Amino acid sequence: MQVTLILKNGFRFRGRLLRETDSEIVLDEIKNGRMIFDKSGIIARNMGDGNDERGKHKALE
Repeated sequence: MQVTLILKNGFRFRGRLLRETDSEIVLDEIKNGRMIFDKSGIIARNMGDGNDERGKHKALE
């Protein structure tokens, strides 16, 4: 499943979701390969087919 992550520092990463736990998300990112993100650094994510629209991101709580 395609996922777009928006980090607190403003960076966006798009890729295939490999694994999600309570504390981290593992993403197979298009340019950088496999990346592990701590959920405390993520402000929003969009799960879909990759056709993102602003305002449709789900805020993480």
